[in-house]
Amino acid sequence: DKEARVQAAMRAVLASGLKPGSEKRYLLSVNQAAKDFNIPPQTLRDRMNGKKTRQESHLHQLRLSEEEEQVLVNWVKEMGRRGVPMTLQTLQDHASEISGRTMGRSWADGFRSRHP
Repeated sequence: DKEARVQAAMRAVLASGLKPGSEKRYLLSVNQAAKDFNIPPQTLRDRMNGKKTRQESHLHQLRLSEEEEQVLVNWVKEMGRRGVPMTLQTLQDHASEISGRTMGRSWADGFRSRHP
């Protein structure tokens, strides 16, 4: 997983410590850490400078919070255990009840891709 490699590279750079006499240059360079962990150097540089992940950047666009989505996942699993067929419309309807907002087909497709 790329995010795990980015996190590991960041930890490695920070753990290497600062170069003597420097306030922001690390003993392990960002370029070397990127190479060692097989990630793009700009990605590591951006993350070291506080840039959010793609997922973090889009949290404000989510129609359900993580907790609400987990409630929905648990409900879908329970319906499956009971043998209740799950249609996209049923999923959309229940998600709409949880959020108080209408969920469309593209939301349901995205939910299915997040929770295969």
